[in-house]
Amino acid sequence: HKTSVPRSEVADASLKSSARRPSMMRTVSPISAKVDKPRILLVDDDNTLRLLVKSRLQRDNSIVIDAGDGEEALEKFKQSKPDIVISDVFMPKMDGFELCRQIRKLDKSIPIVMLTSMNDVQDRIKGLDAGADDYIVKPFAPKELEARVRSLLRRGTAAATAAVEGPVMVASNEISANVVSKVQELDALIGMFSLHLAKNKT
Repeated sequence: HKTSVPRSEVADASLKSSARRPSMMRTVSPISAKVDKPRILLVDDDNTLRLLVKSRLQRDNSIVIDAGDGEEALEKFKQSKPDIVISDVFMPKMDGFELCRQIRKLDKSIPIVMLTSMNDVQDRIKGLDAGADDYIVKPFAPKELEARVRSLLRRGTAAATAAVEGPVMVASNEISANVVSKVQELDALIGMFSLHLAKNKT
């Protein structure tokens, strides 16, 4: 005779197990809890395009640090600690993919926008896999770039605020949802097993 375990005890055990696991919340750097003038790192080996984009972003009330290749950009990233990175893909010394990977080693949460003249799906996938958050194909409308920058900065601000104001609540909600899901799965398995036993008895 097998002793059945009350479901309340199963849920309690699952809750304790989930609570012991490390939180999966993304760590958000405190970049823009309150941003008056966001700092943008702009990287492109095309000097004319870079200066035009820089001028446009500065008109949008941003501080723009520019670089002509990936190696220079990585050094300026370490020095200036920008709020967002806009990078070309194909550049000398270090391309945009490698720059993106190197930045992700230093900062997991900073928004990165990739610029490219290649409208190829595999190229975009490679950039996203490297850690980019968004992709813009050249030629692009300056207003579109400005809108995407503002959108990514808003997301970063909201995530930073949530991480500071409510990490415990978020973690608790995640654990509760996980427990409910596991209990529901267990209920389904118990029901299937009971049905199987009943069929075998008859």
